[in-house]
Amino acid sequence: MIAPLLLWVTLSVEVVWAADCAAPVTTIDLQRALEDAEAAYVALDDVALSVAGQTVQNGIPCLNEPISRTLAASIHRFVGLQSFLDRELDEAALAYAAARAIEPAYVLPLTLVPEGHPLRDVYASVDLGRDERVTVPEAKGRLTFDGREGDERPSTWPTIVQVFDEEGRVLSTTYLMPGAPMPEYTVVESRLSPDNFQLQFHTPPNRTLLLSAGGAALTAGGLYALAAVSANRYHEVDPPDANLDALRATTNGLTVATWGVGVAAATLGVGAFFVGQW
Repeated sequence: MIAPLLLWVTLSVEVVWAADCAAPVTTIDLQRALEDAEAAYVALDDVALSVAGQTVQNGIPCLNEPISRTLAASIHRFVGLQSFLDRELDEAALAYAAARAIEPAYVLPLTLVPEGHPLRDVYASVDLGRDERVTVPEAKGRLTFDGREGDERPSTWPTIVQVFDEEGRVLSTTYLMPGAPMPEYTVVESRLSPDNFQLQFHTPPNRTLLLSAGGAALTAGGLYALAAVSANRYHEVDPPDANLDALRATTNGLTVATWGVGVAAATLGVGAFFVGQW
């Protein structure tokens, strides 16, 4: 008889394993351990199942190869089985949902789960339409979730995340329960960060921008002259008459326009000689 409590009890809390890896583990090693665990379950050999489960648990964080979608689904199904045996039905249902989301056409074999077995109800209990994802920061290398590259992490059910460096080497493999934090990894800095902005001087200057700056400067000078004339007329009116309000509005408008065109001239002038780069 299969013991109800196995070595996989950490699944009911949070699965973020940190094992001391004596040697790298390959995907073939992990697949064999999963097959051994399934055979032990069918044979009702609880000792062999515990050993195989421990091998899978310790092997995941030591993987040195990219995980496939098929292997990811197999791991989720094994986690579902272990959680079911531990009477953690909610965790089992979520693990099975993760497997079904990857391989929706997979059918539980009768040799493993007979017809009418309550595990079949747990297996299909989560609506896959609940699938929700959250975007995580972009990695300097790359990320995969259940063997699929991207920066969208499944958040409704568990996921297996792998972190790769820029050369494609596996840096970490982690089985994450919903809500568990992402493993540490190097995040790509935003190219729009102020720290990355630089002005590069270049010659010869941009002729179009330089001509536009000159034209804007002449326009600003003309507006300034008109504003000065308007201001003089305003102060020379004696005694005050009804034209003062109109003169005041004209002077203020010309002054504002002078400043605006002047700033544009200065900006165009800088742009003619400097190029901003992120």
